[in-house]
Amino acid sequence: MRLLLLFLIPLAFAQAPFEEAVSYNNQANATFQANTTEFTIMVLQREIPILSNFTIAGPSLLLDNITYPVEGLTIIIAANISQGHLWAKPADGLGDFICDADWYNSPSRNHDYNWRCDLDNDYCVEFENQTYISYNMTVNFTLGNFSEAIQSNSTHIPVPESILLAMENASGFEYLDVNIEGNVTYVYEIVDRISPDCYTTTVNYNASQTLSLNKSILAGGYQKLFFLQTPILREQWFRNNQFNVVVLSQVPLEYAEITLNGNSSVNYTPRYYSITTNEFGLQEIISALPNEANWAEDINASSPFQLERHNHSFTYIYQFNYSYAGLGQNNLSLYVVDSFENEAYYNETLLSRMLSHNNSYTETGISVNASTTRKSGTFEMDSLMNVEIVLGFLSALVILLFLNFWIKR
Repeated sequence: MRLLLLFLIPLAFAQAPFEEAVSYNNQANATFQANTTEFTIMVLQREIPILSNFTIAGPSLLLDNITYPVEGLTIIIAANISQGHLWAKPADGLGDFICDADWYNSPSRNHDYNWRCDLDNDYCVEFENQTYISYNMTVNFTLGNFSEAIQSNSTHIPVPESILLAMENASGFEYLDVNIEGNVTYVYEIVDRISPDCYTTTVNYNASQTLSLNKSILAGGYQKLFFLQTPILREQWFRNNQFNVVVLSQVPLEYAEITLNGNSSVNYTPRYYSITTNEFGLQEIISALPNEANWAEDINASSPFQLERHNHSFTYIYQFNYSYAGLGQNNLSLYVVDSFENEAYYNETLLSRMLSHNNSYTETGISVNASTTRKSGTFEMDSLMNVEIVLGFLSALVILLFLNFWIKR
């Protein structure tokens, strides 16, 4: 419902519905269609077939095919399981049914057919009380130089806090590697009623299957880096005032705003969002870029190590171009918000000045003001200089040219 309201209520900018997607995916049972592994389990001398297959569906949050360090992030295993049951003995002309607790406890059970669930031929019926699946896995997470292993017994595996912290610096082109090793056990809890008094005992039958799963997932972080592109010297001609800024980000930006002297001047909305469902039944967030002027987005790996205090790499490159009017000092700010509501600010004080003539008048004809006018260059009239060539020097030059001519012959 919140996702619907996102499109109906006017907002300053579109917000990524990542909380809705994470919440939905963490409650979903991911399934898929694929070739399965088939084996059997012996229960009361009966072979019960089990077909299964597993894969890592991915993280509970994917935005444009990249995951990010948000609260509640999990890795989800998708399962394709067909688990057989304890069927009654066949009888001509009679329908099939499962010898389970529902059948045994049913008031309408036909006791004349109890023999069909006497599966060990001791004149006491047996039934399947319940079946369940248990997981025993070691999950190793690796991101760059960071690695942590945890134990898990669930198909929804929480990402450790240390890995989430490491992901905050992920460029968007780095991979979070997930390796899962362990086994899955199929348990049949059977109520075995034993003659001669048909007293009840519970017996567990189980079969195990080995799991070995791997997946690499693109991960993005929260770091940002700002560069003033124009004016690079922070001083410019007042007739062409520019505030052009490049922003490097590890996360897509969804909103940007430029203020001039404390007043909002222009805003940009680089993203709109929608939710799709993938082949595992999980939700993914897809963004779209509107066609707006004076900004651009590029997706490319960049590592400006020499220009920043920390050695971070970035995937998303934005350029914002802004023109304005005004003389003297002007305070300009760029405020950005990424897809996960993280904010960043960039501030500059830029000087705009007029040209002057003879350090007396500006190009507009008014008197020079040092704070708003550049100094003029000065010019002086110089006289021509006579160059005297000594006769001896000229004679030596002629002799050298003569010798050079005859030596070459």
